[in-house]
Amino acid sequence: MATPRRRPGRTGARALAGGVADVDASTLGQLVALHEHKVFVLGALWDVNAFDQWGVELGKQLAGPIGRELAEGRRVHAGAHDGSTEGLLDAIRAAQGVPAPK
Repeated sequence: MATPRRRPGRTGARALAGGVADVDASTLGQLVALHEHKVFVLGALWDVNAFDQWGVELGKQLAGPIGRELAEGRRVHAGAHDGSTEGLLDAIRAAQGVPAPK
């Protein structure tokens, strides 16, 4: 007998997709459409524009200097980014084998 916290068989996200090996282009398209529909409905319920293009444009503007900073191996100046962003940049540099600039 199954315990209350465990269920036999496929459950959760794997039940939707049927397992990674079973996902073809059609199934993937259906999953993406399902996700977009869910995002739209939740946005409508919460009165939030989930597909706000201004937010996307702002992200591009903020990412541009960071991308150049990584590509050139430099730091704009101390305190240019918040602590979280600095930590992520240092982790990316470490993964690339590039020392963090001083």
